[in-house]
Amino acid sequence: MRRSYRYRVLNWAYQQVQKNQEDSWVSEDVWRMEIYISLGILSLGLLAVLAVSSLPSVSDRLSWREFTCIQRSVGYMALLLGTAHTLVLGWSGWVDPRRYVWYTPPSFILACLLPLAVLLVRAALLPPCLSNRLELIRRGWERPARPTPHSVRKGDGMTGLKL
Repeated sequence: MRRSYRYRVLNWAYQQVQKNQEDSWVSEDVWRMEIYISLGILSLGLLAVLAVSSLPSVSDRLSWREFTCIQRSVGYMALLLGTAHTLVLGWSGWVDPRRYVWYTPPSFILACLLPLAVLLVRAALLPPCLSNRLELIRRGWERPARPTPHSVRKGDGMTGLKL
């Protein structure tokens, strides 16, 4: 526990004694911390799976399809859980005007901008009309070449296109 937080906890305990308050249970804070810790542990576990699968001795034993599946799906899930972990840490702090020192947003908002942008772009590419085309491109598909004006046969008046 950081020293500054330890002083804050002692100050809260002192204020509780001064108010003759016996119970300081705040269920919202308890739930927030439980969710925060759980998301952090899950994200760390998925990042460990990614790290192990990236080791040369492990990645050599995986097929290319298995490796890309692990890196793609588990990677985005770890990013999602890590971002949720950070957002739960901030909870309702993003609406508290006291957190905006020198008119800058809290640090957890700044830390979440890039991961949220990545997740939004990923969500934009999820519809089947885009994801199917991307999957074909990943497998090596190329669009058939369009006929150019130079491919027109001279003399027969045809454009070279099959109708």
